[in-house]
Amino acid sequence: MNHYSVESPILLWLDPESSLLIEHAESVCAAGWQIKKIRSVEEIHLHDQGAKAIALRLTNGTRTLLELKEQLERTGQPIDVICRIDRNDFELGIQAHQEGATWVISTDD
Repeated sequence: MNHYSVESPILLWLDPESSLLIEHAESVCAAGWQIKKIRSVEEIHLHDQGAKAIALRLTNGTRTLLELKEQLERTGQPIDVICRIDRNDFELGIQAHQEGATWVISTDD
């Protein structure tokens, strides 16, 4: 059940590795955000209206992040990119930040 206000910002959720866990959904909603799951970078243009951020899971490099940044540049919509990485993949986090991620957090957070 979703109880969003009209004012709630939208978070796009892109995780090609796994489904959105209920714990993550509840945390995001408790913080006042709406979640819209997307399946690919190409779907960004379908959902970017009103989106304030996108949570992107990275596992094997930053190729998807770079594709996402290109897609966002084409749409002209400023959206913060939150890269979610495994806790033990510190180097990938640094690389994601250097390549334009707004924030890098652990997939556990």
